[in-house]
This record gives sequence, C-alpha cells and structure tokens, in this order.
Amino acid sequence: MTKSTDNTKRPTAYSYIRVSTKRQEIEASLEAQEEQIEKYCEQNDIELLGVYSELDSDKSSLRPELIEVLNLCNLSNSILIVAKIDRLSRDLYFLTKLQTHGTPFLALDMPEANPAMLQAMVSSAEYDVTNS
Repeated sequence: MTKSTDNTKRPTAYSYIRVSTKRQEIEASLEAQEEQIEKYCEQNDIELLGVYSELDSDKSSLRPELIEVLNLCNLSNSILIVAKIDRLSRDLYFLTKLQTHGTPFLALDMPEANPAMLQAMVSSAEYDVTNS
C-alpha cells in the first residue's frame, strides 16, 4: 500500500489594518478590515499568521506595527494583506519602495491590480490627502 502525502504548503500571510480618523473608525473599523481579510484568507486557503493594527495617520512615516509586519513578511516569505491600498499607504514613494524591494502584498479593494495600477491608486489617494 502506498501512502500519499500532500507536500504542497499553504501560502502564509500577515495582515495590516489601520484607521487614522474617528470617521474611519465608523466607516472602515479595524474590526471590519480584519473580518474582510480573514474571510479572504479562508476562501483562498491562506494561513493568516497574525494581524497588526495601528490607529495612526498616514502622514507619519514611523508606524512601528507596519515596520514590524513588513519585516515578518520578508523573513517568512509571507504576503502582506490589507483591506484597502490606502490603509497601507498614501505615499507613492513608500509604495514604489515596497514594490522595488519585492515585498509581496495584496490590497483586497483591487486584488487584480498590477504595480502600475496600484501606483495610480496611491497617487490619487496622496492627492486627496494633500488637497483636502
């Protein structure tokens, strides 16, 4: 009798969730973002290793939870999943740096987006912030 084993390893991910204003806490709460990411991981057979969250404005470049989760993703070859690209960043330079570094990430608001599309989305979000 031959014993069959499945040597395929489930993909792994960490999630990053963030709100920066009181209004966002109502419209896109941390809990709602987390639920969306957990559901996506369950539907796509991805093992979610951890959830990192911050209550911080995107204007701050020092977001310790984001730095930690990015390091974990790189060390474990895991993908970073965010509910919306603007929860990760509204800074085109930051996004381009992530893409150049090869840090894998997925924004659930547009999972099929290629790097150029993501840059356009972040540029639009950056414009909205600077002109509001």
